[in-house]
Amino acid sequence: LIDSVGKDFSDARMKQEEYGVNDFFGKYCEAWKNFGKNTFELQYHTSVDDEASFLIDTDFMKVLLDAILDNAYRHGFERFWSGEHQVSISSSYVSMDNRNYVLLSIANNGKPLPEGFSLSRYISRGEFVGETGRTGLGGNHIYSIVKRHGGFLNLTSTPEWSMVIEILLPIEFYNENESSKFVAYGNAKECM
Repeated sequence: LIDSVGKDFSDARMKQEEYGVNDFFGKYCEAWKNFGKNTFELQYHTSVDDEASFLIDTDFMKVLLDAILDNAYRHGFERFWSGEHQVSISSSYVSMDNRNYVLLSIANNGKPLPEGFSLSRYISRGEFVGETGRTGLGGNHIYSIVKRHGGFLNLTSTPEWSMVIEILLPIEFYNENESSKFVAYGNAKECM
């Protein structure tokens, strides 16, 4: 898909459809495991209700996730298997500027990015990290997909996770009784 749109998703035709948040990520993680990826342990955690849906282009979102997981494999885990390599995808409700979003946090415990590495470097074209050849990070593709979906992107880390990619995607379809689960997003100013 990346090659077919000239390595840029900003002009590619999107076909957004309503899709269940948990259904999409649950199926994606199961497919990843069934595909035979044995480079790390992949888990999905959620506090989002099964009724919650968002408008996404499923092909674009799969490319986005594939790029992030491939980066964890190529750059974070240096292409070797260890039972201690972990990637966690989690989803939760957040609110920012009077709009509701689902927050996707995709975290890995691999090698951290170089000191001083910023979001602007991550999303720039031609940014390379590590000694794994000219494999690029694909951050520009990830950012353009997030932006096309009306979302926001942020990079951070925690003591447990060396790299966390936070993605806010607008969510329109959820059980109104669950609206109390939306919490304010604290890093809004860091988002692009």
